[in-house]
Amino acid sequence: METTVNRTKRAPFIILAIIILAACAVFFTGFGGYMHEAAAASGMTLGIQMILYYLYLYGGMMVACIVVLMLMVLLLKNKREFFAKIFVWGAFLLAMLASAGFFGNLVQVSSFTTTEQGVAYFATYIPYVVFVVSSIALIVQWDSSSRRAVNLVSLVSLMVSAVLTVLLIANIMTQMQSMLDTLGTIQTAYIYQYMFMIAIGIICTLMCALYFSVTLDRRKFDCNMIGMTDEEAAIVERIEARVDEIADEVEELAAEGEAVIAEEKKIEEAKADRQKQEENDPENEK
Repeated sequence: METTVNRTKRAPFIILAIIILAACAVFFTGFGGYMHEAAAASGMTLGIQMILYYLYLYGGMMVACIVVLMLMVLLLKNKREFFAKIFVWGAFLLAMLASAGFFGNLVQVSSFTTTEQGVAYFATYIPYVVFVVSSIALIVQWDSSSRRAVNLVSLVSLMVSAVLTVLLIANIMTQMQSMLDTLGTIQTAYIYQYMFMIAIGIICTLMCALYFSVTLDRRKFDCNMIGMTDEEAAIVERIEARVDEIADEVEELAAEGEAVIAEEKKIEEAKADRQKQEENDPENEK
């Protein structure tokens, strides 16, 4: 008898991955415009070393790694898991480097004189931090049959990152309004800078959303991140279910065996006690 296999809807995953790629494109547009304007204003010539340094400084390396990760999970069939795991690790490590400034500058929080400074500080770094936490959870439970922990961690991270990103956008809008009121215009370099700052927060939030969505159930993860078909995922699920059943049966047999051994031991001890009593009985000596 053929078993009907429920089909995994891949469209939501694809749409979310494309949105992440669009946010990454916004980041690189903002970063490129900012670097060009800053170089033109200072009279410097942009070199590859300078570009790479500022990419690292502003989280661009992490964004580049996320771009490759999204392309891998969208386009690859064979070896998708291999490359996905590599670039999940890469995004995690680069996000951790980007979030290092949060802990390194934490001592300065006490010197902030306005609420806006505190909001700007936490809203800039916390999306990195929660993305790191979600990535750690995903890596730890990558090969687990149940990913409930990473799903919960990603959900909390998503909510925290979303709130902080909204606060970051609100803070940037306030700065832009203040600049307009003071100068009557906004320099192009600032517009580009605000663009990639906002994009970073959105990218971290969307990545937490992606991790949450693919860990809602096992089939979603197997089909989207590992590259299995629904039939392959169903076979793996059935095999692992049977393995679990066999493991339970083995545990039951082991428990029964231990009970039999314990019973035999009691019988042997009872026999030994009776033999001792017979040897010590005076009537037997006569």
